Amino acid sequence: MYTIRNATPADEARIADIIAQHHMVAPVFGASSWWVACDQRDAVCGTIGAEYSTTAWLLRSAVVAQQARGHGVGGALTRRLIHAARHQHIPAVYCFSTDAGDFWQRSEEHTSEL
Repeated sequence: MYTIRNATPADEARIADIIAQHHMVAPVFGASSWWVACDQRDAVCGTIGAEYSTTAWLLRSAVVAQQARGHGVGGALTRRLIHAARHQHIPAVYCFSTDAGDFWQRSEEHTSEL
């Protein structure tokens, strides 16, 4: 079982670590929001972030640890981000991917309307 929650400043090192483990671009914690997926021991096993403006968000650094894949963690993180964008009345969330296209193509979230 995994819990999805808003990241806190105390999570920043764990977010940076999981992103680095997957050879992704280092996170930017300034004008952005982050969410984490945690296992029963509160270990971060996934994260997703959004850089934002008043008109659109850029989804960034969606990553799920190998042991948590196949359990809906990536979809749950994506839904949480989209829910937050809707709550903020953001009309668009953009996603650019160089190596996770298969996930986004399989996922219904990439066609979600805000």
